[in-house]
Amino acid sequence: MSPNLESFERKLPAYFDGGLKDAERAQLEALVASSAEFAKLFRRKQQETEALRLAVPDPKLDAEAQESLEAEIREAIQHLFNDESAGPARRLTNWIRERL
Repeated sequence: MSPNLESFERKLPAYFDGGLKDAERAQLEALVASSAEFAKLFRRKQQETEALRLAVPDPKLDAEAQESLEAEIREAIQHLFNDESAGPARRLTNWIRERL
């Protein structure tokens, strides 16, 4: 594969995630339309990306679990600032030890 095609190949994950700028997206789509070799690679990567999306679970928390998790995160963040002399790692370690 040519270096130009390789640079576009590296952009495919961002394309599938919607992270490319409009100009880059248009260039990539033009390349798919004009290069059979790249179109084949594009379709394969598209299928791989979709398979990964389907394989990753999408857990849904109920409202009570979501609130509980948010409260614990807020508490952990607040705890980071309780001991002004300790660094963030030490503060987090202390908070975890209190929970265990």
